[in-house]
Amino acid sequence: MTIGIDICALQGPHRMRGIGFAILNFINNISEADKRNNKFIFFMFKKGSDEALLLLNLEGMDYEIRYMKRPAKHHKARKSLLSARWRQLLGSANRQLSELKDRYVGHSLIKDADDIDVFIQPDQSASLPRSNQKMKKVLIIYDIIPYVLEWEY
Repeated sequence: MTIGIDICALQGPHRMRGIGFAILNFINNISEADKRNNKFIFFMFKKGSDEALLLLNLEGMDYEIRYMKRPAKHHKARKSLLSARWRQLLGSANRQLSELKDRYVGHSLIKDADDIDVFIQPDQSASLPRSNQKMKKVLIIYDIIPYVLEWEY
């Protein structure tokens, strides 16, 4: 079985938070039998990849690293004939449509995922990848209280 895991959380300040420790514990405690029987593909950004990989125990594991592209930066729009309020409303609608597309169709940052049987996304704030129909997707949700009780949290 080929298992894809997004380990981008190990490349920033999240590596020192709960999500980073959860990813480290998950990967570093994969059984020897599972290391032998499965191939692991780790998805990450190219910048800072060496430091993140040093944290992982990859001995005896058949693995591959695939790099994701960085999200596009939003550039300030040049002055237009539209009022500031209309530009704000149209920009907000565009961002919301983009987020809906990523949530329901899958995120385009993760490429080359067609050969993966299972994809594990340990970052609940990140989207799952676009993929073929046979890929199983696993999203790990650590703490849903802020989402369920948003008005009381």
